[in-house]
Amino acid sequence: MITAFQFTRERKQMRLPKKLRLALTAIVSIPLMGLWASPAQAHFAVAYHGSDVATVSSGHTFVEVYDKEADGNGVYGVFYLYNGTTQQVGDPNGSASGGGSAGFSAGVDWFYICERNVGCSGVVNA
Repeated sequence: MITAFQFTRERKQMRLPKKLRLALTAIVSIPLMGLWASPAQAHFAVAYHGSDVATVSSGHTFVEVYDKEADGNGVYGVFYLYNGTTQQVGDPNGSASGGGSAGFSAGVDWFYICERNVGCSGVVNA
């Protein structure tokens, strides 16, 4: 059986030096701070409808739309901007290489991609 005195003594022996504890806390805490970043933090966002793709850049100001299906159904992205307006960007050359793009100074809040005669993806937060 361990007495209170022995427990206290053993606990003190296992204790790390204060500077080492602070350093370890900092090493572990700094990467975790990114988990609590604000939702407005820049990141790349993608919406899919089948193989068709719409993207928003990490700065929320540049968008691209790609028709990846040679099925005769055109593709366009709908982008809701921070200033309250909605912009539509299509892929002008269909399923051929390349796609449509645009830049918006107001920045994209949310968006989705649609395929004519088929339907639309769900809303994606930019």
